[in-house]
Amino acid sequence: SKVNFGAKYDHEYAVNFKLVQDAFTKLGVKKIVPIQKLIKAKYQDNLEFLQWMYQFFQCNDSGEGYDAEARRAKSKGVSKMMKNKENQSGA
Repeated sequence: SKVNFGAKYDHEYAVNFKLVQDAFTKLGVKKIVPIQKLIKAKYQDNLEFLQWMYQFFQCNDSGEGYDAEARRAKSKGVSKMMKNKENQSGA
C-alpha cells in the first residue's frame, strides 16, 4: 500500500500510521507507533513521537540525498493535494 498524502479522516490517518508501523516491523525496529494517540492529535503525544522519530533519523541517516517530492509523486492523494494547494495560492 502507499501513503495517502490527501488523508483527511481518522481511518485514512490510521492506514498511514499502520504503514509506518509495518515499515518499522520489517526493519526490526521495536518501537510501537501509538496510532490511536497520534490520530487524536494531542500536542504532547505528537511531540513525543516526533522527538523519537527525529532521534531515530539522526542515528540512522546515511547522508544520502533524498528527493522527497519525486518520492511523494508516487503516493496516493498527491494530485488532489496539489490541486488544493494551487487553489489556495490563487493559481
